[in-house]
Formats: sequence, C-alpha cells, structure tokens
Amino acid sequence: MSKAGTYSNQGDDYQRAIAINWIIKLMTDNTIEYVQVESNGLSGINEKVTVDDIVVVYKDGKRRHIVSS
Repeated sequence: MSKAGTYSNQGDDYQRAIAINWIIKLMTDNTIEYVQVESNGLSGINEKVTVDDIVVVYKDGKRRHIVSS
C-alpha cells in the first residue's frame, strides 16, 4: 500500500466507531430521522450531501455534519 493509502486507511477504524455510536443513538433517540455514512445521498431521497463522512439528520430538519480526520 502506498504511503498516502496508509495514512488514508488509518482513520477508517475511528470513523467506523463514530458511525456505530450514532447508529446506536438512532435506535434510542426518536429525534433522529436517519444517519448517512460514507454517502452522497440515499436512494429515493432527492438531496445531496456535501461531506462523505457522517451526517446525522434529525426529524425537525436539522443536520449534524461530522467529518472525522
């Protein structure tokens, strides 16, 4: 693996842990509509996401963009 690939891969486990945390919250917090992970959109929903890490979308329309580094 290239040096750049190695650096890029180092954050994957951390990002996965953050995503799992929010998915668990999704199951217990009725204010969260859905969680996007490594996504630029969901099938059937006409919207674009400007980040590719984690987006938490609340039922009231608010969004939390989480960029792990």
